[in-house]
Amino acid sequence: MASYNSYKRYSRFPTEVLGFTNPTIFVIHYLEQTGPIAMIVCHCQNISDRDIRSAVDWMRASDPETIITPGKIYHALGKRADCGGCMPLLLDTMRNCDSFGVARDPALPPTLVRMRARRLG
Repeated sequence: MASYNSYKRYSRFPTEVLGFTNPTIFVIHYLEQTGPIAMIVCHCQNISDRDIRSAVDWMRASDPETIITPGKIYHALGKRADCGGCMPLLLDTMRNCDSFGVARDPALPPTLVRMRARRLG
């Protein structure tokens, strides 16, 4: 049976193993090496906010005029919605992506510009 001292030797906090004396410095060092920690948006399908952002960026890069929906994001990730509890957070994450909006085309035909102006009135 292992003694308490041998157990203590193998169960040290990673900061001691890596030579850091302060756990806060270890966490800062870890975040500098790995980047910000991903937030799990859907625990049923294990989808993080990074996954959603990368799917939106990928869809926008492949087709700048596509309409991005949650269904398309699930399909791009090879997953499907399960319980639906994540949908509000998925929508917020999707809408907060930098590349979510459809880019305006500067070369719109003048007729289309006038029609849109009349419709929006």
